[in-house]
Amino acid sequence: MLLSIKEKLATSFIISLFVLSNDFSAQTTLVLELRTEIRAPDKWEMVWDIATGDSKIVGVFMEHYRKDGYLELQKEYILFCKCSKVWGDMAAKRDLPPSAAYIPLKLNYSLKPCVEAESLFNEMISFSEDAGNHISDLKNLYGKKEGFNSFLYDLRVFVRMIENHDVRPFATVVSHNAHIEHRIVSGETLYSISMLYKVSISKIQNANGMGDSTVINVGQKLRIPN
Repeated sequence: MLLSIKEKLATSFIISLFVLSNDFSAQTTLVLELRTEIRAPDKWEMVWDIATGDSKIVGVFMEHYRKDGYLELQKEYILFCKCSKVWGDMAAKRDLPPSAAYIPLKLNYSLKPCVEAESLFNEMISFSEDAGNHISDLKNLYGKKEGFNSFLYDLRVFVRMIENHDVRPFATVVSHNAHIEHRIVSGETLYSISMLYKVSISKIQNANGMGDSTVINVGQKLRIPN
């Protein structure tokens, strides 16, 4: 019996959610629990899921975010939190699906003032509802540089990991213009933290009144200059 396009999409996403949920059965140092309320995949995510059907590639990206106590997932989530409210409002204002708010992150707009992503959302307004054309529209937004396939898999995996699980990163954005608060976990050094946020050790020391000391303790909170 042949399935309709809608049935294929639904079946594919049931399988996808099962795989994503089971992936977290082997936890490392960070415990991620399912959210009590999970946002269902929106229409764009369903198209991305069909376009990223290679389970081996999906597994590679999931492992990338899972390794080292989900360090990479936390780092990306910190960057997303910086602009999530602004981008979420931009998507809602244009009647775009919630997943649209993640696209600027994967196009490195978190390294710019959040409002600079407005041009992206204006382009997304014209995205096609047709699956094939939607991917073409997204590719045009991505640009002519290489790596679109990896970008698409990365986008699909990251969105579902964040939407399905209660991620509680070790850092919290306290102010867009002031600082980030970082809670130290086991194994970290002042050097590794400076590399994580791309902020010099001296700036971290100055922000926390540490003088020349590099001594830090698990559970301690550090102010990271933004």
